[in-house]
Amino acid sequence: MGAGRARFQPDPRTGEARTSGAAASLAGLEQALDSGDEVAVDLAIRRVLLLHAIAFAHGGLPLVYMGDEIGLRNDHGYEADPARADDNRWMHRPPMDWAAAERRDDPATVEGRLWAGLRRLVAARRATRAVHAQGRSEPLWTGNDHVFGLLREHAGERLLVLASFTPEPQAVHIDVARGHGFAVTAAAADPDGRPLRVEGDFLVLAPYQHLWLRG
Repeated sequence: MGAGRARFQPDPRTGEARTSGAAASLAGLEQALDSGDEVAVDLAIRRVLLLHAIAFAHGGLPLVYMGDEIGLRNDHGYEADPARADDNRWMHRPPMDWAAAERRDDPATVEGRLWAGLRRLVAARRATRAVHAQGRSEPLWTGNDHVFGLLREHAGERLLVLASFTPEPQAVHIDVARGHGFAVTAAAADPDGRPLRVEGDFLVLAPYQHLWLRG
């Protein structure tokens, strides 16, 4: 099925199956680290944070699976255990790597970058009433196939999420935000951590960047 993932309980009739794999591995971090490609590592980290940003922007309680907050990868040790070898879900049930956890406060490490990114998301969600489970949620067409848009509203507060799902910069006309009553300000880059970029009449999202615009 590809690096970092495995098919679980495939249906022999339809071919349908679930997917096993740790979030970091599914997002390409394991393969990037193995290759030593720093650009690929950066993009994989951004993919992990982007996916969590979308989960945090939806209603309900977002789930952070143990180890996702520091980028634990697939554990293949289960394959040598006869009691577990037939269940590939064990690949995303690794023992806790406490040495990796100790690196979470070092911004130069993979663990530190993911930990800081998740903490920004937690802080942003805590400060945003619009993401309440009882709030209104509406997907928004952004005019760009590669940029997801989501409107949230609750208790008099509104949120527009823009999220790019490609490794190339993507442009969205600024009227997508302003036409729905959202101001475009420097604070809009939170919780992604990268600066807001405006070129003429367009917002330009960096690879896998997500913006939370509050209104």
